[in-house]
Amino acid sequence: MRTSRVTGLILGGVIVAAATFCATQASAAEPPETVYSAVPATLPGNLVSHAFTATQTSEFGDHVGLTGAARRLAGVDVVLSSWACESGAWTASCVTTPGATFEHEITVNVYAVDTTGTIPAPGALLASATELFDIPYRPTADPTCPSPTQWRSPTACFNGFATMVSFDGLEALAVDLPSEVIVSVAFETSVDGLMVGGPYDSLNVAVTTDLPSGSDVEPTVGFLDSALASEYDPTDGGTPGTFRRASTFDVQGVSYTPVVALRAITPQQAVVAPPVTAPAATTPPAAATPTANQLAVTGTDPAGIAVSTLVLLSGVALVVVARRGRAVRS
Repeated sequence: MRTSRVTGLILGGVIVAAATFCATQASAAEPPETVYSAVPATLPGNLVSHAFTATQTSEFGDHVGLTGAARRLAGVDVVLSSWACESGAWTASCVTTPGATFEHEITVNVYAVDTTGTIPAPGALLASATELFDIPYRPTADPTCPSPTQWRSPTACFNGFATMVSFDGLEALAVDLPSEVIVSVAFETSVDGLMVGGPYDSLNVAVTTDLPSGSDVEPTVGFLDSALASEYDPTDGGTPGTFRRASTFDVQGVSYTPVVALRAITPQQAVVAPPVTAPAATTPPAAATPTANQLAVTGTDPAGIAVSTLVLLSGVALVVVARRGRAVRS
């Protein structure tokens, strides 16, 4: 059993009700389909990464194309690169107790692609999920590595430590994705001015040039929320500190995409259980019948999550999920 929080947003003048619920994990009749992936089949000790603190970044993403037929968002996977040490720093005297972790909230956002202008830009926010993860510290430095500040895996030496975090059960949002989206990863560091220094200042998002499935629609373009104007091309326009297009994005001179994966199901897999009737002694007064422009929805989502909300049919509903998660090695 884990407790999650669903928060309603105001979107386009439509108020979506907030609800709190307890969730137990359950699988849909069929496993979700991976409709986009930059995640390798076997996670190496580390990957090249985009450093949030060094670039004063708070959100980083890419414009991607989906494959397959499933389009109802079910999950997102993100590979991070942790350079933090339990004591010391990755640059010197790094010591970590095996299995030691630190907590940090990670957010994934999925945007529509706005093509009304001359170049694609982030459009409406389709879905957003925030989870508190236990992020592993990188292992202790091994003086036998080529650089004595690195840690040694069975095959190589690295400075950072690759770990994957997964956002599951997103079919509860009932968000059907278009064939192209902008997917992003966001988290806070001390450069935002909202937090004191901590291990999250040495947390990066892994990047790659390999795509097992789907497509990088604009291979030389990234999308960033960075306070540094130098992270953007002068022709990009916009205001630093907002999530926007970076038309010449690269890491050490190479165009990369964040290591993320999107999983989806078909709407037919999203089976909703009938509502449970409370005992007669505690049954509240009957609710008013919804008006012509409202739809009352009550039931259980495919992950076994009890849901009760009111959706206005005259606009678009958006729900944000926040809950507890766990980082894993693949």
